[in-house]
Amino acid sequence: MLLTYACSFPVSAVVSLSNKANASVDISTIFSSPKIDKYLSYKTRPTVDDIQGYLYSYLKNNNKYDQYSSVLNDVNIDITDKITITANQYSTKYTGSFEIEYELIYQPVNIADIFNTFSVGNLYYVPTVDSVKEMLINYLKTNSKSEWCNSVNFLDITISGEAKNLYVKLGTSNLPIPMITGEASFNYLLKTPPEFYSHEGNMLTSWSDEVRNNWAKYDNYSIMEIPKYLDGVEITDFIRETFYWWNEKNRIPASQFTLCDLGNLTGLTHIPFAAFANLRGPNTIILPNATITFDNYSFSKSGINHIIVKGLTSAPNFSCDGAAFDSTPGNGIIESDGSYPSSSLLEFFKTNMTPQTVFANWTAA
Repeated sequence: MLLTYACSFPVSAVVSLSNKANASVDISTIFSSPKIDKYLSYKTRPTVDDIQGYLYSYLKNNNKYDQYSSVLNDVNIDITDKITITANQYSTKYTGSFEIEYELIYQPVNIADIFNTFSVGNLYYVPTVDSVKEMLINYLKTNSKSEWCNSVNFLDITISGEAKNLYVKLGTSNLPIPMITGEASFNYLLKTPPEFYSHEGNMLTSWSDEVRNNWAKYDNYSIMEIPKYLDGVEITDFIRETFYWWNEKNRIPASQFTLCDLGNLTGLTHIPFAAFANLRGPNTIILPNATITFDNYSFSKSGINHIIVKGLTSAPNFSCDGAAFDSTPGNGIIESDGSYPSSSLLEFFKTNMTPQTVFANWTAA
């Protein structure tokens, strides 16, 4: 015979089990050690969606997702300098709050500060957008700023080839990331490429037919750079031909070139008689570190008021034959492009170049 017994629990036990079933969990115990070391983003601060993603990853990585996945829908997220996460006041499962500190890798920055020491330099041809991008990326890599390289492909790049107003401008309106702002401009000058010149062997003679027949193609060039392969250049014939063409035939402006760069011609032995006499342009000349004699009146009545000597490590080996600098500007700049001080170079010109009075009021760069 089977006996059946009625079984009952004390009322207090029933109440206790009910309270346990309905108890809310403090969310700070679920996320017991939240930490975002660095916020790896180009944004100025994380979004709610970003933090939702972080909480999800935290639960997954700490084997809590199956038990507490519903917490992701029961919290409010407030983002200021800190992230505050609070259980929704209507939640039946969760209570409490906690904070997460975070650090931004990228603070908002002006593009001019990123490229603060960048220079386009002097170029042989008007650059392309792609060549400018390459310059920018090389600059960033060289200057330990590689974290900005990805942004280069999104920059607005404007290239001006207008005469005497040449620049590259960088804008940020196309950037999909808001941490880079502003714009930056970099001026550049065009220097004459090798096809500019006609020569016999290594002796420079005149402009090339390419230039004569297509001058409009080159009217933005302002630096006359004599190529190294013309190291035996005879300045007199070149100057007579080219500058006569400027001044007498009015084919190009006499002030087209603002700088004449002879710095490559380390085999140059003399600046001939009246080579640069009576010229309104160029105003700056770069001389090589070579043994050079300046013949009589070689710069007489010229407009040159800035003389640069390239690669000097000691006093130059220059000498004058007659009044090489007669009636040149009474104010100008002497500059050493090397370890030899510009101030010492100025004293050398005052003492050794004639007439000496010309350089009395010139200054060192």
